[in-house]
Amino acid sequence: MPIGMAIDNKTSYMMETKRVSYSVSEKGRETVTVDREVVNDRTHARYIIDENVKNNVEFDLKKGAELMSSENRLQSLCNWVCAQEETNLKELFGGAEFLSSRGTMQTIATTSLKHNPRNIKTENAWTIIAVKVGGVIMFCETTKSYDNVDYLGSYSGFKFEQYMTSDQPGGEPDTDAPVDNRAEFRNLVRSDLIFNGQSFPICCSAEVDAIRGETLIELKTRDHGSKFGFFKSLDIILQSTLGNVTRVVVGWKEKEYVVTGVEEFSVSHFKPILDQADEKAFAVLATVLRHVRDHMKERFALAFIQRVLDEGRVGTPDSGIQKEIQH
Repeated sequence: MPIGMAIDNKTSYMMETKRVSYSVSEKGRETVTVDREVVNDRTHARYIIDENVKNNVEFDLKKGAELMSSENRLQSLCNWVCAQEETNLKELFGGAEFLSSRGTMQTIATTSLKHNPRNIKTENAWTIIAVKVGGVIMFCETTKSYDNVDYLGSYSGFKFEQYMTSDQPGGEPDTDAPVDNRAEFRNLVRSDLIFNGQSFPICCSAEVDAIRGETLIELKTRDHGSKFGFFKSLDIILQSTLGNVTRVVVGWKEKEYVVTGVEEFSVSHFKPILDQADEKAFAVLATVLRHVRDHMKERFALAFIQRVLDEGRVGTPDSGIQKEIQH
């Protein structure tokens, strides 16, 4: 592996995914309103419009860009936990030992695969806080820096979701309404990551782009004529595995951010190019979780970081966590 993680590529792993119930009526799903309040229903669920999965469309992803309503997305899990009658966190999260957003788990998993030692910068290294409450270790990513944020690129993704979904099954899109990314529909997925004979029970909160019945769908845009390369495919596989997603709908766009064709794929379509890189990523994740588990046996909180070492080498959690533990 690029950064010297001691991972045996021949060692197998399994991701056994099962959904945890938030309530009796809605299993593993909740809505976050524009005011960041959490409710146990499908108020802000978005339903895929199957009629728009076709060629010869014209979706202008620039439309209304100046009207976008947006804010930093705060952690909603704590609000949801406080609203539940169940007080045993272990039982509430289906026996999970680790709890976080899907994105944080993905950040950890891809550390040694995505960050070229020659290009890593200190300001882009991540710091994650782990806090143990009721036997559950909760992760929160506290530092993340983005260089040259592409506002239109970000907006266009939300606009594509607006073209492709409605607020009810069989409904119509409302593409004249301002894009608002504050409200969201989330899925809570309970998984067991098994590596080197050890099991790591995890629970991830993941935003759901669209649903079709009980099928969860990820929505993506891509430049027309380009391919989903290694890293884009890796992101899709990890997102889908951690979020229990099985289908991906892709909007092929021209240079002026106009989608001219929409295509649907099974998640497995993106796997061959990886040459088992997703297994290596999950092995990295398991290694970090093992470190955190060991260090938190007698602690209730710590911070672990991705370090930049001398000579352009990157300190992954495996090589740097023991020296960089803060408690």
